[in-house]
Amino acid sequence: MTRQPTPDEVARMKWWNALQERERAHWRALAGSAAMADAWAAYKESQAEIAKGREAPTLRLNEDAWRAGFMAGNARGEAKNPYPHDSIEALSWWSGQIEGAAKPKGTLPKMRPTRVQPKP
Repeated sequence: MTRQPTPDEVARMKWWNALQERERAHWRALAGSAAMADAWAAYKESQAEIAKGREAPTLRLNEDAWRAGFMAGNARGEAKNPYPHDSIEALSWWSGQIEGAAKPKGTLPKMRPTRVQPKP
């Protein structure tokens, strides 16, 4: 007999399936693990801190990877993230790529600290 998933497992699967790859990388990096269950635990811990009136955790990005992503996004061309899927460098590159694409073409990169914004 196959057991039914717990309510927490169902919530975890729904949460995970709603995330984009870069969001998954973010939570894996924050958890320090490639496991979905660990990413879910990091997300729930973040939500608990916010519920207590505390700030969400901050994740330090890799500046070189962020700049490379920024330049790729700002160039508006097709670029693939060159870093390993579950690494902080991959998350940093995605973050930079998003920022670069949002700025006028030709803008020089200026990195700001990134605060984790938990997905509801």
